[in-house]
Amino acid sequence: MNKRLLFLLVLFAGISISFTNASDPNWTGIFDNDQITIEVSENRCINSKQGTDNIYLFLKVTNKTAEKINVSFLKEVWYNEKCFSCDHPAEYTSTITLEPNGVMEGNCENLNSPLKIFKSMPSGFSKNVLTNYELKNIVVKTVD
Repeated sequence: MNKRLLFLLVLFAGISISFTNASDPNWTGIFDNDQITIEVSENRCINSKQGTDNIYLFLKVTNKTAEKINVSFLKEVWYNEKCFSCDHPAEYTSTITLEPNGVMEGNCENLNSPLKIFKSMPSGFSKNVLTNYELKNIVVKTVD
Protein backbone atom coordinates (compact mmCIF):
# COMPACT_ATOMS: atom_id res chain seq x y z
CA MET A 1 0.00 0.00 0.00
CA ASN A 2 2.82 2.45 0.81
CA LYS A 3 4.33 1.89 -2.65
CA ARG A 4 0.98 2.60 -4.27
CA LEU A 5 0.56 5.80 -2.22
CA LEU A 6 4.10 6.92 -3.06
CA PHE A 7 3.45 6.23 -6.75
CA LEU A 8 0.26 8.33 -6.68
CA LEU A 9 2.03 11.20 -4.90
CA VAL A 10 4.85 11.20 -7.46
CA LEU A 11 2.35 11.01 -10.33
CA PHE A 12 0.29 13.97 -9.08
CA ALA A 13 3.43 15.99 -8.32
CA GLY A 14 4.66 15.37 -11.86
CA ILE A 15 1.36 16.44 -13.35
CA SER A 16 1.22 19.58 -11.26
CA ILE A 17 4.69 20.75 -12.29
CA SER A 18 4.46 19.85 -15.96
CA PHE A 19 3.39 23.41 -16.62
CA THR A 20 4.50 25.78 -13.92
CA ASN A 21 3.96 29.47 -14.00
CA ALA A 22 6.65 30.63 -11.59
CA SER A 23 4.88 33.87 -10.77
CA ASP A 24 1.39 35.26 -10.56
CA PRO A 25 0.68 37.64 -13.42
CA ASN A 26 0.97 41.34 -12.69
CA TRP A 27 -0.89 42.94 -15.59
CA THR A 28 0.17 46.33 -16.97
CA GLY A 29 -2.05 48.24 -19.39
CA ILE A 30 -0.55 48.91 -22.85
CA PHE A 31 -3.66 49.83 -24.88
CA ASP A 32 -7.10 51.12 -23.98
CA ASN A 33 -10.05 52.50 -25.91
CA ASP A 34 -13.84 52.40 -25.54
CA GLN A 35 -14.01 48.82 -26.93
CA ILE A 36 -11.01 46.90 -25.54
CA THR A 37 -8.20 46.93 -23.04
CA ILE A 38 -4.90 45.16 -23.68
CA GLU A 39 -2.57 44.33 -20.83
CA VAL A 40 0.80 42.56 -20.64
CA SER A 41 2.42 40.37 -18.00
CA GLU A 42 5.87 38.75 -17.91
CA ASN A 43 5.83 35.11 -16.85
CA ARG A 44 8.27 32.25 -16.54
CA CYS A 45 6.97 28.93 -17.86
CA ILE A 46 8.69 25.74 -16.81
CA ASN A 47 7.61 22.57 -18.56
CA SER A 48 9.50 19.75 -16.87
CA LYS A 49 7.98 17.18 -19.23
CA GLN A 50 9.49 18.90 -22.28
CA GLY A 51 12.50 20.24 -20.43
CA THR A 52 11.83 23.89 -21.25
CA ASP A 53 12.27 26.97 -19.09
CA ASN A 54 11.24 30.13 -20.95
CA ILE A 55 10.11 33.63 -20.17
CA TYR A 56 7.13 35.00 -22.11
CA LEU A 57 5.11 38.16 -22.25
CA PHE A 58 1.45 37.24 -22.13
CA LEU A 59 -1.25 39.52 -23.45
CA LYS A 60 -4.72 39.87 -21.93
CA VAL A 61 -7.47 41.38 -24.07
CA THR A 62 -10.74 42.49 -22.49
CA ASN A 63 -13.88 43.22 -24.51
CA LYS A 64 -15.59 46.21 -22.88
CA THR A 65 -18.65 46.00 -25.12
CA ALA A 66 -21.87 44.00 -25.09
CA GLU A 67 -21.09 42.70 -28.59
CA LYS A 68 -19.04 39.82 -29.94
CA ILE A 69 -15.88 41.24 -31.55
CA ASN A 70 -12.78 40.28 -33.54
CA VAL A 71 -9.55 41.96 -32.51
CA SER A 72 -6.59 41.89 -34.87
CA PHE A 73 -3.11 43.26 -34.27
CA LEU A 74 0.45 43.07 -35.52
CA LYS A 75 3.13 42.07 -33.02
CA GLU A 76 6.37 43.85 -33.88
CA VAL A 77 9.16 42.12 -32.00
CA TRP A 78 12.83 42.94 -31.76
CA TYR A 79 15.39 40.39 -30.60
CA ASN A 80 18.91 41.63 -29.87
CA GLU A 81 17.91 45.03 -31.35
CA LYS A 82 16.86 43.47 -34.70
CA CYS A 83 13.23 43.53 -35.82
CA PHE A 84 12.17 39.95 -36.59
CA SER A 85 8.62 40.77 -37.67
CA CYS A 86 9.20 43.87 -39.81
CA ASP A 87 9.84 41.92 -43.02
CA HIS A 88 7.07 39.37 -42.38
CA PRO A 89 4.04 41.24 -40.99
CA ALA A 90 1.51 38.60 -42.12
CA GLU A 91 3.24 35.97 -39.94
CA TYR A 92 3.01 38.21 -36.89
CA THR A 93 -0.57 39.43 -37.38
CA SER A 94 -3.15 37.74 -35.17
CA THR A 95 -6.92 37.82 -34.83
CA ILE A 96 -8.87 36.68 -31.79
CA THR A 97 -12.61 36.56 -31.16
CA LEU A 98 -14.05 37.75 -27.86
CA GLU A 99 -17.53 37.16 -26.57
CA PRO A 100 -19.47 40.14 -25.14
CA ASN A 101 -17.59 41.43 -22.07
CA GLY A 102 -15.19 38.50 -22.54
CA VAL A 103 -11.54 38.21 -21.58
CA MET A 104 -8.81 36.17 -23.27
CA GLU A 105 -5.25 35.87 -22.00
CA GLY A 106 -2.06 34.03 -22.79
CA ASN A 107 -0.78 31.44 -20.34
CA CYS A 108 1.81 28.70 -19.91
CA GLU A 109 -0.60 25.94 -20.90
CA ASN A 110 -1.28 27.33 -24.40
CA LEU A 111 2.05 28.45 -25.80
CA ASN A 112 0.71 28.43 -29.37
CA SER A 113 -1.63 31.25 -28.45
CA PRO A 114 -1.40 34.52 -30.36
CA LEU A 115 -1.45 36.13 -26.91
CA LYS A 116 2.19 35.39 -26.11
CA ILE A 117 5.56 36.82 -27.03
CA PHE A 118 8.76 34.86 -26.40
CA LYS A 119 11.18 36.91 -24.29
CA SER A 120 14.11 34.69 -23.33
CA MET A 121 15.39 31.43 -21.93
CA PRO A 122 16.85 31.96 -18.46
CA SER A 123 18.90 28.80 -18.83
CA GLY A 124 20.87 30.44 -21.67
CA PHE A 125 20.04 27.99 -24.47
CA SER A 126 19.12 30.82 -26.83
CA LYS A 127 21.03 34.04 -27.32
CA ASN A 128 17.87 35.72 -28.62
CA VAL A 129 16.49 38.13 -26.06
CA LEU A 130 13.48 40.35 -26.61
CA THR A 131 14.71 43.95 -26.61
CA ASN A 132 11.49 45.66 -27.75
CA TYR A 133 7.94 44.92 -28.81
CA GLU A 134 4.98 46.92 -30.02
CA LEU A 135 1.40 46.11 -30.93
CA LYS A 136 0.43 47.88 -34.14
CA ASN A 137 -2.57 48.07 -36.46
CA ILE A 138 -5.01 47.21 -33.68
CA VAL A 139 -8.42 46.79 -35.30
CA VAL A 140 -11.68 45.92 -33.58
CA LYS A 141 -14.66 44.72 -35.63
CA THR A 142 -18.09 43.64 -34.50
CA VAL A 143 -18.95 40.06 -35.43
CA ASP A 144 -22.37 39.67 -37.06
